[in-house]
Amino acid sequence: MACFTSGVFVTTIEKFDDKLSNMTYGSMFGIDSFLAANCQWEMKLAVREPDKSYLSVGLAVAKRQSGIKQVMFDVCALDENGHKHYNVKDWSNVFSMKSGDNLVWKPFLPVTAVASLLSNNKFTVRCKIHLLTKGREIYMNNQLPPQSYRPLLPPKLGSDLTTVLENGSLSDVSLVVSGRTIPAHRVVLASRSSVFRAMFEHNMKEAGEGRVDISDCSYEAVAAMLKFMYCDIPPEFDDVSPNELLEVADKYDMPGLKRVCESEILRKLDVNNAAHTLRHAEEIGALFLKQWTLEYISVNLGKVMATEEWRDVTRSHPDVMEVVLNSAAQYIKALEERNAIDYPSYY
Repeated sequence: MACFTSGVFVTTIEKFDDKLSNMTYGSMFGIDSFLAANCQWEMKLAVREPDKSYLSVGLAVAKRQSGIKQVMFDVCALDENGHKHYNVKDWSNVFSMKSGDNLVWKPFLPVTAVASLLSNNKFTVRCKIHLLTKGREIYMNNQLPPQSYRPLLPPKLGSDLTTVLENGSLSDVSLVVSGRTIPAHRVVLASRSSVFRAMFEHNMKEAGEGRVDISDCSYEAVAAMLKFMYCDIPPEFDDVSPNELLEVADKYDMPGLKRVCESEILRKLDVNNAAHTLRHAEEIGALFLKQWTLEYISVNLGKVMATEEWRDVTRSHPDVMEVVLNSAAQYIKALEERNAIDYPSYY
């Protein structure tokens, strides 16, 4: 199992348009070194061959850092509202870096798109670094592993589909969310969601216009759903809450994404949010989340019932009380049978 230490670096560059206009192919400008994932890094921006129509970011291990680093990194531009654009993620490409090595480059932003992302001639870049700390063996050049242990080439379908989603190549439908448009592909949406499939297979407005207006979901939630649709990568939940994404997954009938969200919610379950979590699970029919939340409440019934949230939830939704008490009764019965407790009779 691979384990990562991750860190995020965000930097804003002043007078960026002036720097870009004076930049010749091959020239670059640097950004102050920064600390992320327990390591010091250097980053530069450049317009380079052969990707001269793109702005590229280069990453290197800073000087005086010891050892070989196994690194993956994501990069994107942020607009003035902090929204991500041209997010490049490639979970199959792990770079070996050490201090003194050349920069590793990723093209990520068309030069023609830079102007639309500037705010007062300032340009903001976000870089997320994943440092592999366990799970990959390093072989010396003359010590290749036996043939039976040589790994296959990493699967590229997910990363290729992510690229298609991010650059909108060959898109045939647009999702319009909060005034922003996301190009997408009917065949992917229909294959992953019965709701989208019904839209496109029947004579509905969305099928004829090639446009789906989504007014009851945030842009971040829809973007996270699409990324899961295209490449099955679980969301990081740094831009969207698991509760919000769970509702979106339920709306578009995506059981796999629902389970991911339910697991994330359960990871943070405690006595203070258990009552609300149970009510939310009941409302959207999240059976897995409901089952495990009920078990948690049954084990911690006294502590949960002592919270203000419990009183609020049971006051507005009295049916929750009955559900919890039935579950607690079953839990006590199972405990009695397992431990063969002989309770005294009062009759």
